[in-house]
Amino acid sequence: MAQGIALDAYGPVLAHVAPEHDGCPVRSFDPYAFYREGARDAVREEYGTDDFEAIIHRLPVKALQALGTGNAAMAFVSRTGCGCSDAERDLCKDPVIELVRKIRSSMWRWGHEKALWNEIVDAYDGIRSFDPAVSGFDVQLTYTTGYNEHGNNCREHGGERVWLDGVFGFLVRWKGEHVMTIGFTVVAGRRILLQQVQAASKTGNRWMFRLPANRMEFVIDRLRAAFPRHAILVADGADYASVSMDQYRSRLKTVRARTEKDQDDLDEIAHLRTCIANLKRDVPRIAALYRDVGRHGLGERVEVAGRRHYALAA
Repeated sequence: MAQGIALDAYGPVLAHVAPEHDGCPVRSFDPYAFYREGARDAVREEYGTDDFEAIIHRLPVKALQALGTGNAAMAFVSRTGCGCSDAERDLCKDPVIELVRKIRSSMWRWGHEKALWNEIVDAYDGIRSFDPAVSGFDVQLTYTTGYNEHGNNCREHGGERVWLDGVFGFLVRWKGEHVMTIGFTVVAGRRILLQQVQAASKTGNRWMFRLPANRMEFVIDRLRAAFPRHAILVADGADYASVSMDQYRSRLKTVRARTEKDQDDLDEIAHLRTCIANLKRDVPRIAALYRDVGRHGLGERVEVAGRRHYALAA
């Protein structure tokens, strides 16, 4: 069974900043106020400047951690240079900063947009406040490995791996068991791409009777409640199915081209052929599922990262 991170791991520790600091939030406070007396002079002597923004990527992790989680997150997104991978990995052991990293990465990978701090805060607040609002259900968060825009979720989250069509996934659980994945991506301009509403199993889904009749309408309602400042864009189901089909076929071509195949290769070829056959069969159902958004209706078509999505009409 897939596992994620409980949403109560993310407390209300991120604060909005004044508009003039939105692009560089570390400018909204004095970092040296968190250090011992004489720290500014010591930094100037060590790095040739006391411009905190310019040296963030050169500072040891403990110097950033001393700022506290919220301020360290501001420093993390304000860096002007490339950070040390070891330092970044240590800093991102804090689940809040790790989520900030993923939100920032999400905006870049799906649109090449710089993440403004206040948008990050709004997305963070939306993620941690998501609530299915139906007794017996709870939610955990998962996301892709590294900086991937889609793919398998983090192995570190535990349990069976889950494929995500976007960066993030809400693992909806019924009495502690993962039963549905809500895949989504945060993009710039306060937009959420709803990319995946998928039952964890093809059979034995009696839990669905606990939800309103229209699953898509229910998911959209809950996303709107969690992200009141964001526009929700619904994926074109057929478009996403086509992308998945291309990925399956490309992988199949790669494995079949190997001159020497072991049993793992043969098993993967059989698996990929099954996935392709199942997807071909399911395309009409998938397309119909994502079009049926109930009372919300679908409005203007919007392309994001070359894929079709639809704004909600109501």
